[in-house]
Amino acid sequence: MAAFTTHYFAPVGGTPRWDLVETSPDTWDLDFEAIEYVPWVPLAWQLAVAHDNRLDVTIIAGFGSGKTSGIGAVLVYWCSMIPNFKAMDVAPVGWQAKQMYDAVRQELVDYDNRHDRPRHITPMVVKMVERPYPKITFWNGSTIEFMSADEQGQKILSWSGDVAVIDEAGKLSDSGIDLDELTINLGSRMRGQIGGRPRMGKLIVMGTADYEPALWERFDMADELSQYYMSILATTYDNPYLTKAQLGAIERRIKDPERRRQLMLSERPLPKGKEFTPELLGPCRCAELDAILQSGLDSKLAGYSKEEMRGAGIVKWVTPPTEFDHYVLVGDPGQNTPPNRNSAVAMVIRVTGFPLRAAELVAFHWIDGHGSYWPFIEQMEAWWKLYHPIYSAFDATGVQKGFDELVFAQRGMLMEGINVQGQKMQMVLALKLILGKQKLLMPKEVQGIWMQLGGWRMPDTKLRQDIASCLFMAASVLNRLFVIDETDEEEEEEYEPVRHTYRAARRRNPREGRRNPRRGAKHERKAPSYSDVGSS
Repeated sequence: MAAFTTHYFAPVGGTPRWDLVETSPDTWDLDFEAIEYVPWVPLAWQLAVAHDNRLDVTIIAGFGSGKTSGIGAVLVYWCSMIPNFKAMDVAPVGWQAKQMYDAVRQELVDYDNRHDRPRHITPMVVKMVERPYPKITFWNGSTIEFMSADEQGQKILSWSGDVAVIDEAGKLSDSGIDLDELTINLGSRMRGQIGGRPRMGKLIVMGTADYEPALWERFDMADELSQYYMSILATTYDNPYLTKAQLGAIERRIKDPERRRQLMLSERPLPKGKEFTPELLGPCRCAELDAILQSGLDSKLAGYSKEEMRGAGIVKWVTPPTEFDHYVLVGDPGQNTPPNRNSAVAMVIRVTGFPLRAAELVAFHWIDGHGSYWPFIEQMEAWWKLYHPIYSAFDATGVQKGFDELVFAQRGMLMEGINVQGQKMQMVLALKLILGKQKLLMPKEVQGIWMQLGGWRMPDTKLRQDIASCLFMAASVLNRLFVIDETDEEEEEEYEPVRHTYRAARRRNPREGRRNPRRGAKHERKAPSYSDVGSS
């Protein structure tokens, strides 16, 4: 492809300036009278798309990364070299589909100046029209068509060809278009043969790093089925032809740092949660916890570990216990393999000083059960012995009800089985309240946590929610064990550990009244203050 683009996209009789390739345009000193030009050299990822044999390609690219003109160049290359080649670019709406057409017309072919300043590609492009929809016709019968999914939906369903590009895939849902359905419909149209050759059958899905579950699920398929899927992550900074001024302008105009990383560095965004919004989750994503773990790993200290799994990301994230700290252990039994439903989860939360100080997730394991409960049981037992938690609990809903008697009690572990049924919405509320006060910090790099929380909704019968359910239960446990009040942050230095930690560990005055859950707080007997206990 590089030999093709450097020659055919060049002006006839021009002088190439190879020294300016992959340099910023604000440093160019071209002599236009001598028809000097910078050869159009494809970027590495564009070459990979053109020459890789895998038929399913997913591209997540930042603003200004060159994805539109780059993929346009790939399509022109295929159409010029292969007779009767048919390509289609599909975008949510018409003006988005026309973006690639304009890039090909103006940047690559320079069609409007084909008579005065022809390029080597000029004789190969027979016609470029915009009505009824943009279309490019080549000398050998090849074509590129540019359509919108909303306006030309029926034409797309009747189309057949070699390559289909779904552009701005992350914005399809804004137009009410289902990416999975569009992938099925277009993917089934690239079949058969023409002129004695089989159709290429390549499907390219690309867009910016918008939150679109189907887009990211397809992107992750390259980890599981790398022989069929190719995924490319391109950033704004990968394009050497952006000037410093242009980069600076983009950075300034995207004021939110999180949004800037998403749109320029192609960082995977949080889901657009309805229950757990990005605004709620964002302050609880703690990069400092990630840094602590990484420092321990770099120093090869005992007790620090991190493991990843294809399709699930980080599934194990562990820091060791420290002396004098208090911990809570919670788990959700399961037998499956992450990221599938019914995968076991175990968590250890440091609660020292809580609620005046934020609780912290210090150990997390999304467990591969291999069809058995035993990996979960063994992990819970190992952490029960390692962290010496002040309280341990597990989800005892349904068939998991007997774990405490059949397993944990026999192994000498005291763990409470919590039946989530009928209490789930209260547990969800407990977690939302704790996160709203930033009283639970969790590692930012464990994407499974944030994907499941951000994507959680009701009804939840078909959701992957093992991690989310474990956190719901953990929040309920924290709410039951600790007095979560609105104590002023300024009083943090004067807190009394006995007064503000585990309820069951406090001294209790035998005359102290107990709350009657049916009658409410105003009917309970007045309890003496802590200063009175011992003097009475």
